Amino acid sequence: MNILIVEDDKDIREGIIEYLSEFGYMMVGAKDGMDALAKFKENDFKLVILDINLPFVNGLDVLKEIRKTSEVPVLMLTAFSDEEYKLKAFINLADGYIEKPLSLSVLKVRIESLIKRYYGDVDIFKYNGLEVNFTAYSAKYNNQEIDVNAKEIEILKFLLMNE
Repeated sequence: MNILIVEDDKDIREGIIEYLSEFGYMMVGAKDGMDALAKFKENDFKLVILDINLPFVNGLDVLKEIRKTSEVPVLMLTAFSDEEYKLKAFINLADGYIEKPLSLSVLKVRIESLIKRYYGDVDIFKYNGLEVNFTAYSAKYNNQEIDVNAKEIEILKFLLMNE
């Protein structure tokens, strides 16, 4: 699942990319609003994580541009806790709002929730203690996370569908 993360702080952007990539998400980073709009037009993203305070084009304007052509879920990620910014985000059809500093595990759960809401139920295969989540590209065995990548999950899904 392709996700665009738009964050001008390189450490935060790369940290989120690294964390979510571990769960099989295909992450693309953008450092400013102009970069975000260019990458959004070039790719088929299923979700956008968008900071508000961005160079060149602010996040609320990026959201407005996205909404002109797409209904992709957009999760606002920002240091602004003012009600004014939240209202502007939701008026422009943001699907969620997370304040910094953030918990990566809370971010992951919010993403999973948006994916489930927009793209239907999570596709999970279970067998003898093995649980493979084809939506989140993750796997567990006896409730312990297994280190797998998206390609391995796709191969398993292909094999199961063509047995």
